[in-house]
Amino acid sequence: MMKRLWVLIPSLIVAWIISATVPTSAQAASCEFVAGFRMLHDLIPNIVGNCLDNEHYTAAGDGVQDTTGPTGHGGLLVWQKASNLTSFTDGYRTWILGPNGLEVRLNTQRFPWEPGGSLTPTAQGAAGTEQSRNWAGYAAIGGSFTAVRGTWTTPSPAAALFTTGSGTWVGIGGISSSDLIQAGTSEIVDPNGQIRSSAWIETLPLPAQTVPLTVNPGNTVSVSITKQLSGSWFIRLANNTTGQSTQQTLSYDSSLSSAEWIVEDPVSGRRLLPLTNFGTIQVSNGIAIQDGAQRTIAQTEAVPVTMVGNFGEVLASPSVLGSEGASFSVTRNTTALPVPAPPRPNLVPVS
Repeated sequence: MMKRLWVLIPSLIVAWIISATVPTSAQAASCEFVAGFRMLHDLIPNIVGNCLDNEHYTAAGDGVQDTTGPTGHGGLLVWQKASNLTSFTDGYRTWILGPNGLEVRLNTQRFPWEPGGSLTPTAQGAAGTEQSRNWAGYAAIGGSFTAVRGTWTTPSPAAALFTTGSGTWVGIGGISSSDLIQAGTSEIVDPNGQIRSSAWIETLPLPAQTVPLTVNPGNTVSVSITKQLSGSWFIRLANNTTGQSTQQTLSYDSSLSSAEWIVEDPVSGRRLLPLTNFGTIQVSNGIAIQDGAQRTIAQTEAVPVTMVGNFGEVLASPSVLGSEGASFSVTRNTTALPVPAPPRPNLVPVS
């Protein structure tokens, strides 16, 4: 499903890619927390969770230790040799024992006191384009966002030699904050070419929840997320091709700090899936309510976001906005076809 904000900002976990799903069993009898990891665990025990192994070391000399995390979906304790910083990440956020005590930030951010750090939401790419490890599309910051909507046609991705995934969604929050409410569709393609499409809603830090709406490749889908006067959120997903729709009203504490129209590389377990070869996805009707006024993507001054791989290669990129300011497309770069992630590379937390 659609998950974490793996944006290419320098952070303690810029290349945390782990293949196996983390067990949710009780703390292993043979492992324990020691030294700084024990201190951090004792400060936020419900967030760190139980240990799954003992501290071990990377080729760079950094210490790492796997945990069950706050929701049983996994976490990672990190001691960084170069900076002597101890931290914990759940895949969305990082808690750091720094000069100001325990602080928390998104993995898309960096504190000013971290080496080369700043709390800007994204790293500036070429020609005004932001770069992300798993997002491609448009993102708007500045002001208060209380609604977002968009329409797209679900793709028919080609099969690869391994399972691949992709998804499209609209959301509010998650750029300069740890909250994100989002809804959309996704496609998982197995090596036999079977496509499993689904519609879902997600409110971080909870995992995505599938909703009762059937979607198939080639269907046109519209999604809207709207904050009500009561403070709750009204979310509607409609399959315009079949005429079916589903809606939910839920409570969620949002910073209202950003709006997004995104094609994403989803996460399975704790790693990004290889991105499907989805071709081109057209997004239209891109509208948001910003500071109480309805605006197009262009009027929100949203910036384009390009998805890049581990070596800086472009995986997917957005087009310029249409003349009406509310449409664009995201195209898969077929010269950078998906490759399976290694099971546990040495590119774990770096300074």
